Amino acid sequence: MSLSRILTQRADVAWKEVEGQVILMDLGSKKMVHRLNSVSSFIWVLFDGKNSLSLILDRVCLEFSVDEEVAKSDLLVLVEQLIDLGVLHGS
Repeated sequence: MSLSRILTQRADVAWKEVEGQVILMDLGSKKMVHRLNSVSSFIWVLFDGKNSLSLILDRVCLEFSVDEEVAKSDLLVLVEQLIDLGVLHGS
């Protein structure tokens, strides 16, 4: 997957931060879709349709002082999981 890709949270997925974790809710079914840990929650907010994966990767590395290759691998796994859950879309 290209790091130039820009992803957006699906409009019919609501989210709320609770104790440092984001809870994703499908508005159609009114069921919880997924609970994100603190790092994934930080990343989720950046899926605003403006930030490329490259920019998100830079922000993660700065925020959490993590090695770029480790962060990249983890970011791409998270993106695939969120796409599989159907909560992200984009180019």
